[in-house]
Amino acid sequence: RLNLSQPSLSQSIATLEQGAGHLLFRRSYRGVELTDAGDIFLKFARQVVADAVNVKLQLEAVNASQSGLLRVGIYESPAIYIWPQVLKLVKKEMPELKLALTTGRSGLLVDHLKDNVLDLALTFGPEPLQEYEMKTLYTDSFSFYIGKSLLPKVETTGTGRLFVDVFAEQSLLLFGSARVSADKTLREIVLEHGVTDDQLTVVESFEVAKEFCAQGFGIALLPNRVAANLVEKGTLERVTITGIPDREFGRHRLCYLYRKNHRHTKLIKALIQLVRKVT
Repeated sequence: RLNLSQPSLSQSIATLEQGAGHLLFRRSYRGVELTDAGDIFLKFARQVVADAVNVKLQLEAVNASQSGLLRVGIYESPAIYIWPQVLKLVKKEMPELKLALTTGRSGLLVDHLKDNVLDLALTFGPEPLQEYEMKTLYTDSFSFYIGKSLLPKVETTGTGRLFVDVFAEQSLLLFGSARVSADKTLREIVLEHGVTDDQLTVVESFEVAKEFCAQGFGIALLPNRVAANLVEKGTLERVTITGIPDREFGRHRLCYLYRKNHRHTKLIKALIQLVRKVT
């Protein structure tokens, strides 16, 4: 909701269209739609908003670097499992350390690091960058998981293995855009093994795939560390799919990345040692 009255909204649109010199909206039986000019205008407007947000972040970064604050970015899934434990260790062993946390996808965190919005990034499998220190914190692997409530409903080989055609009836829950190598995503790999697009439920994070799986909405392909807590609780069970070896999905590497000769290098290294204790 815009919290504007209809006359105020109409006036704002008219002013916008007058400034643009084009009709941006049209009414149809489906409601209000963007014109071709409106589509172009929207793309530029979104970029302006994104640039404004980036400027704000970089200005905040200047203040942070001057105050001695350590700004850390971490990929969403490990943030859930790792960061609370890290904070406990920081409070105990480095009580004077101030931390600001940002969560996000790998590409976003690397961009923030390059833009000096972050001092340290913990992210999965970034490409090596010149002038940056990068090392692996841990390596994870992938497996298929099924909710315990769903297991009796699927046919097995008699040895606990599921047939690949199980996906004809049960969706494969997949964070499809997750990149497991420089040139392949999870979605591309499963398609190579005979799974079709209409058998996939593609989601935007491993956490969503895990929760859907736990509720019995399909079979999920997950990093083992992501699934571990629900496996321990007995909610998820690891299964093997005939015809799709787990090893095909490679390794999931959590790495740390920071600029060489950073003014807080000693502090960053001390924090990394604490992270290693919980990974």
